[in-house]
Amino acid sequence: MSNQIIFIGGIHGSGKGTICSRICSEISIEHYSASDILKWDEESQDLQNKKVKDIPNTQIKLLRGLAGLVTNGKVLLDGHFCLLNSASEIETIPYTIFSKINPTAIGVVLDDPSHIVNRLKKRDSQNYPIDLLSRMQEVEYERAKEVSKLLKVPFCEIRHEITGIVNTIKKL
Repeated sequence: MSNQIIFIGGIHGSGKGTICSRICSEISIEHYSASDILKWDEESQDLQNKKVKDIPNTQIKLLRGLAGLVTNGKVLLDGHFCLLNSASEIETIPYTIFSKINPTAIGVVLDDPSHIVNRLKKRDSQNYPIDLLSRMQEVEYERAKEVSKLLKVPFCEIRHEITGIVNTIKKL
């Protein structure tokens, strides 16, 4: 299997799916969502919230599921660098998981926390505190940069513009 996985991170409600759809319309690339691979309903205690019971086990399931899905070529995988655990604490995804995913580039989708609050309210009927989402987005961003540096792969910050990540993918 000769894969070039481009990992697109971002907290829940940041717009990862929308950004990935825009990238796919710009270039020919497959897109998988980590939560689709995991069958999110099996991993969350409550479908209306984004708390995860067992983050390490969830990531092992992701690796297994990804191995069964990814074929040759470039692939977008959207997921997270941190999650809310069942105690509502921000927990980073272990570096070893990203080492095993072995992405060839990393992007992180960022947005105004107030926009994220509104999206999650509409989509999931959840009203997360803006300070929690703001802090979570900071942790997501820092973890993405850290993983990119450790793996020695390109890093792109993605707000609304996709030119940077599209150009990075084209160069791979």
